[in-house]
Amino acid sequence: MLSKSKSFGLIETLIACGILMMAAGATTALGIISVHGTVLAKHKTEAYMIAQDAMERIKGARDQVWEKWNEADGITWQKFWDNATGDFEITRGVPDEFPEIQSALASQCVFINHDTGALTEAACTTNPPPGLKFQRFITKDAVDSSGIPSGNIYKVTVRVEWSDYGQTQSVSLVSYLTNWKPRY
Repeated sequence: MLSKSKSFGLIETLIACGILMMAAGATTALGIISVHGTVLAKHKTEAYMIAQDAMERIKGARDQVWEKWNEADGITWQKFWDNATGDFEITRGVPDEFPEIQSALASQCVFINHDTGALTEAACTTNPPPGLKFQRFITKDAVDSSGIPSGNIYKVTVRVEWSDYGQTQSVSLVSYLTNWKPRY
């Protein structure tokens, strides 16, 4: 038969073990939450980099239009937006990408090589290359001036989407491009 003092010691031990298990569980849960937050922050930073890359490409294409500005040749601001012919190349010099920017929803899959940090663009596939898969959407809209689209200001929005832990995440960048090149 157990004495009162020994049974009380056993109960104390069980309670202490329970408290330690709860503390260990809470610490583990906190660690998991911290890792998820860190991963989300990393992916958000990568998504902003991908969005900024697209925005800089668009601005680079616009700047090429201004460098080649010649009304007689027909290379004008309006042609840049409305009638892309493939004459203009994006910042990295990739031909025929300009028409994708012109469409209302140009999208492509973008991957980050986490070993090298390189940004790789590829067609969306079911077997993506190693790295996290982002999808980039580019839209352009004429900005109204007094209710009438002027054609001199365009709102360009780059949205990047990806999935983290079963939830779709996204970031967006917006830039207003204007027809500021003086005509001499």
